[in-house]
Amino acid sequence: MRFLVSLIMFSLLFISNINKSFAVSDNKFSALPNKCVLNNKDANCNTEVTLSWELESAQSICVLKNDEIIFCQNKTLKGTHTIRISSNKSLLFKLVEMDSLVELSKIKFNLLYLGKTSSKRRKLPWQIL
Repeated sequence: MRFLVSLIMFSLLFISNINKSFAVSDNKFSALPNKCVLNNKDANCNTEVTLSWELESAQSICVLKNDEIIFCQNKTLKGTHTIRISSNKSLLFKLVEMDSLVELSKIKFNLLYLGKTSSKRRKLPWQIL
């Protein structure tokens, strides 16, 4: 009987831990602007990006840009950090816990290219003659 009770207690504890690991986090992390529009792929995006976060509970965090630490803050619940960027590639910003580097949230800063528009027109068959 004790074995059965122990097995049930262990199962309930195990299931509650599984549910916690799959729980959706309420941490909020955003970037404004979150994209940059360029005329062609050779151009750089030169702008300031403001990163904002709001956490479920106060903790020490770091902000990473493409896995490089750019900013850290102790015991924060919410905050902002503005960074000047000059890049010709999309960037990935991550919000991580300072000591363990566990990822709390992430956001991608996308570069969009308009591409070159051609002023050449296609010749129609009756225009060749």
